[in-house]
Amino acid sequence: HFILYRIPNYFRSEKSVKAIVENEMIDGGRAKERQRGRTMDISSRVNRHMDLVLRGHKDQILEIKNQMLANKNGILEIKEIIQDRPPGTLTQAPETPNGSWYAY
Repeated sequence: HFILYRIPNYFRSEKSVKAIVENEMIDGGRAKERQRGRTMDISSRVNRHMDLVLRGHKDQILEIKNQMLANKNGILEIKEIIQDRPPGTLTQAPETPNGSWYAY
């Protein structure tokens, strides 16, 4: 199980993506869970990444359904995917009009 992040182009930058990935990889308390292919609680990810990427826009989150998050403006969507990929691998998918997908 991996988490796929869709970050809008206007929030996306090398610095913000690096912050997201480093924040997860340094989090030693959950590193072993990730190595086993399990994911941490979606809501805790959302709160932390909203802080990192959206900087104070947490109030725009409406709800989490079926492990997908999206706010009114479609600023951030997170969903769980299953991929044959070593944990910790960062992959940028093709850019879309609304943002780019990052999976690791």
